[in-house]
Amino acid sequence: MKTYKRQTIKQAFIFNFIVTLLSKFFAYLRVFSISFFLGLNRQTDVFFITFSIFNLILALRWANEILILPLFVKYRDSILKRKYLYSYFFSFSLYFGLIVFFISIVLSFIVPHFFPFSQEYKTLMRDFFLILSFSAPLVYITYTFENIFRGERRFYLFSLFYASLTVIQAIICFLGLYIYKSIYVLPIATVLAYLIVFIFIFFLERKNIKLLSIKKVLKGRFLKKLFTIYKDSYLNYVAQKLRISTDNYFGSFLKESQVSALNFAYFLNGSIYSALKLDIILMTKIAESTVFYTLLKAIFYSSLITFFVAFLIYFFSYDIVKVLFEYGHFKGKDTLLVSSLLKIAIFLLPVGTLISIFSRYYFIKDKIKLTVKVSFISVVINAILNYIFIFKFNLEAKGLILATLLSTIFALLFYMIHTSLVEEKKLINLIKLLAYLLFSIFITFIFSKILHTLLHPFVESLVTFLHSFLKSLINL
Repeated sequence: MKTYKRQTIKQAFIFNFIVTLLSKFFAYLRVFSISFFLGLNRQTDVFFITFSIFNLILALRWANEILILPLFVKYRDSILKRKYLYSYFFSFSLYFGLIVFFISIVLSFIVPHFFPFSQEYKTLMRDFFLILSFSAPLVYITYTFENIFRGERRFYLFSLFYASLTVIQAIICFLGLYIYKSIYVLPIATVLAYLIVFIFIFFLERKNIKLLSIKKVLKGRFLKKLFTIYKDSYLNYVAQKLRISTDNYFGSFLKESQVSALNFAYFLNGSIYSALKLDIILMTKIAESTVFYTLLKAIFYSSLITFFVAFLIYFFSYDIVKVLFEYGHFKGKDTLLVSSLLKIAIFLLPVGTLISIFSRYYFIKDKIKLTVKVSFISVVINAILNYIFIFKFNLEAKGLILATLLSTIFALLFYMIHTSLVEEKKLINLIKLLAYLLFSIFITFIFSKILHTLLHPFVESLVTFLHSFLKSLINL
C-alpha cells in the first residue's frame, strides 16, 4: 500500500464537475429510455415508487461516511492503519449488506399490500423489490470505498466510480428497453451496474484488502462506534429519503402518470445537485476546519451558485423538458405537467444543498442527534402538508412538491437560527447568514431574469429547431 497524491478542493470540484456532467448525460439517457419506450403510466409509477422505498433500507450506505471520512483524513499518511481500515470496512460492509439483502427479500412480500393498487401492480412491485434486493451488499461495499477515496482526497476515483454506476446503468437500460421493451430491465440494470463497479473496485484494491472473519469484525474496535453512528445516522438519512417516498405514497392515490411526472421533475433537480455536489466536496474542507467562518463561506458560495441555477431552470423549464423528453411515448401533455412541477421542484436545489451543508457540519461536530430530530420533524410536516394539499386542496402532484419545499425551508431556517443563536450565541451570525442568503436570492434572480429576457426569443427558436430535428432523427 502506498500514500497517494491528494487533490486540492479546487481540483476536486473541477474534476468532479466535468466527470459528473458526463455521467449525467447517461443518467438522462436512462430516464429518456423510460420516457421514450414506456412513457408516463401506472407501470412506470410502480417502478419509481418501489425504487424510492427500496432506497429507504439502503439509507445506511451514507451513514458510514461519518466515521470513514474523518479516519482517512486522520490516517492518510499511515500505511499500516489504512490497510487495516480498508479490510475492516470492506468486511463490515459485505456482512451488513447481506443482512439487508435478507431483510429486503422479506419486505418485498409485505410492502405492496400498503398501496392502493390492483393485484397486477402489487405483483409487479413485489418482483421489482426482489430483483433490487440482490444489489444490497454491492451497494454498501461500493459506497464504503467511495467514502474511503474521499477521505484520502482521491476525488478522481470517487467521481469516476460514482459516474460509472450511472453510465453502465444507462447503457443497459437503453439497450434492454430497445430490445425487450420490458420494464423489468430497469431493476436488473441497477443490479448489474453495481456488480460491475464492485468488480472494478475489488480488482483495483485487491492488494490492500482481505476479508476478515465475522468474529474479527464483531471484535473490531470500530464496531461500537459504527453502530452508534448507524443508529443515529440511519434515522437521519431515512428521514431525508422519506420525503420522496412520502410524496410517492400520496401520489399513488392520484391518477396514473402523476408519480412518474413527479419523479421526472425530481430527476432534473437531482441531476443538477449531483453535478455540483457542493455539499460533498465542501464537507472535506469542513472536516478539516469546523469553525463557523468555514461554514459561512460554504453557505455563501453554495447559495450564489445554486440559486442562480434554480432561477434559470425556473424560467426555461418548459423549453428544457420539451427538448429533453417530448419524443416517443412522452407527449405534449406530459411536457406541460413535468415542466409545471419542475418550476417548484428546482428550488429544492438551493434549499436542499444548504440543509445538507448544515447537517454535515453537525455530523463532523458529532451532533448527529440534532440533525435526526430536524429531519424527522421536517418529514412529519411534509406528510401533513401532503395530506392537506392532496385531499383538501386537490393540488395533485404540485401539492406534493410544494409540501416538500415548505418542509425543507423549515429545516433550513431552524439550522440557521440554532447555529447562530445556540451554537455560536451570536445574533450577528444569524444576521450574516440571512444577509448572505437574501443577497444571493436577490442578485441571482436579477441576473437570471436579465438572461431570460435577453435569451428567451433565441432559446425558443433553438428549442423548436432542435426538437423538430431530434424528433425526425430519433426513429427507434
